[in-house]
Amino acid sequence: MKTLFLVTILGTMALHAQVDSLEGLWQGYDGEWGHVSRQLVALAQAIPAETFAWRPACVPPARS
Repeated sequence: MKTLFLVTILGTMALHAQVDSLEGLWQGYDGEWGHVSRQLVALAQAIPAETFAWRPACVPPARS
């Protein structure tokens, strides 16, 4: 029982250390990600819903 507790504590500490090391990496991208996300949502809302299903006509049908 003590070993299970010890493994759990050490695993949690290791996971926490990994999360902290990645936190600084995303700090610079957070603003850009939010900006691009808002632009994409605005673009999707500006396009009429019936045009989302549009596909180019293939004559003769092309194989993919």
